[in-house]
Amino acid sequence: MQGKLPTREVGEEKVVNPPTMGRHGQVQQLRTKGMPVAQQEAEMSGRETPVQGQEEVKKAENKTGLPDRLKDGIETMSGFDLSGVRVNYNSPKPAKLNAHAYTQGQEIEVAPGQKRHVPHEAWHVVQQMEGRVKPTMEVNGYGVNGDRRLEQEADVMGQRVLQMRSRAIVQQHSEEGVLSEGNAHPTRSNDLTAAQTQVQDMASISSSGKHVMQLTMKTGTIMQRKALTHSQQQQLADEKVRLKGFKAEYDRDKSAILDTLQVKNNINDALDYLHAMDLDGVRASLTTLDKFFVEIEDIALRASSSDVFFRQLVAKLKWYEFSGGKNTLVNALGEINRKLKSTERNDLNQITELDEKYFTEYLKKSKAKIKVYRGDGRSVGADYLNKYVPADVVAGGNKDISFYGVVQHTHTSTQKNGMVSTTTDRKSAHKWATDGHTHGVVFEFELTDYINVGRLLESRNFKNRFAAQKEILVPGNIPKSAIKKVTLYKKDQQIQEWSRG
Repeated sequence: MQGKLPTREVGEEKVVNPPTMGRHGQVQQLRTKGMPVAQQEAEMSGRETPVQGQEEVKKAENKTGLPDRLKDGIETMSGFDLSGVRVNYNSPKPAKLNAHAYTQGQEIEVAPGQKRHVPHEAWHVVQQMEGRVKPTMEVNGYGVNGDRRLEQEADVMGQRVLQMRSRAIVQQHSEEGVLSEGNAHPTRSNDLTAAQTQVQDMASISSSGKHVMQLTMKTGTIMQRKALTHSQQQQLADEKVRLKGFKAEYDRDKSAILDTLQVKNNINDALDYLHAMDLDGVRASLTTLDKFFVEIEDIALRASSSDVFFRQLVAKLKWYEFSGGKNTLVNALGEINRKLKSTERNDLNQITELDEKYFTEYLKKSKAKIKVYRGDGRSVGADYLNKYVPADVVAGGNKDISFYGVVQHTHTSTQKNGMVSTTTDRKSAHKWATDGHTHGVVFEFELTDYINVGRLLESRNFKNRFAAQKEILVPGNIPKSAIKKVTLYKKDQQIQEWSRG
């Protein structure tokens, strides 16, 4: 239990209200030598009060494997109860990680002949109990913390405990085994204050990791690191480009998902049916991926000076692309898309960034060549084809080639939005050409770049208000090279035809 220490025998140095490190770095007052509080207060005020009936309290057995004085010193410094710690000496486990020792939770594994690392590892226990340790790398599949600040702190605090122990032993010999309050208390209090300040200054990481390994490597550093070879440097440049691409893709997809999750109008939520559904899984996926990219971008910054981080970067990018990472994003997109399309939409306010993302991908896809028609009766007379010169068909309106632009055009049948309207139904084109006109022409085109309005709206479960028109929109102008035939009509009678030779 945090902050509670085992009781000690009378005459032995004892802590009352052990120093704890709160959020403001305060150190609580100590009591030494097992002396009752009343007696201490009396002596401090210059009065001596005899203590009667003082009972000896049995000290709890130390089953941790930590030497008694080391355990007591670290408990005093940290304010934590270390009775749950277990030190496994002569352990074969560190060798598997090329380490002298390591700490995981309250378990300390020490290789044969490496007892000197126990003070260092014991302070790692404190760091992990404080929740300040998070994985920064993987070694043989284990999450490992490689933060140099925590390693330096463990060195300093482990050494400080040993120094306190040495001074205590010297002082015991000089005073025949009894520590005087006047000498012992100020010395130790100053040590503790300095030690606690050291921790407060050096430890700035906050996380919930409880079972992360902290290794003391055989090289004497946290990890063995080598400079990158020339080929690794070239590969690193490529890997960073891949990472940049993955991150840009994730940011776009995340933006689309968040736009869909957002209630844009609290009074009249256009997507109320969607927002009423359980979307916690989608939100959790974004949180997981946010953490992944924070971690991997940090690794990428370190990779140029360490082959350890370079290998981590390569492995994590491979995992993202082929295993859990990208699949998590794909699954999140799939889930919210399915729920978005579960109800037919019929309102421009119901269009989301997910629809625009789909539309962008739709435009990129190659399409089969199709034959379409366009009727026009404006300024057409009986001699139209006699003076006809093929020219591009120019799109009207303000350019808005987007899912929103398609829906707006289709729902109003007036907005041009920088697209040319055609149809796959020749009869409809003939009707438009001669409706209200004596003469009209029907253009026939062959296209590979087009928007099949009916299929597009159906794929997003959006209502097609004029499905019978079989409309095909062409983004931008139709080039004159796409014109295959022009037919002149007088009402229902075909008069003349022009075709490309």
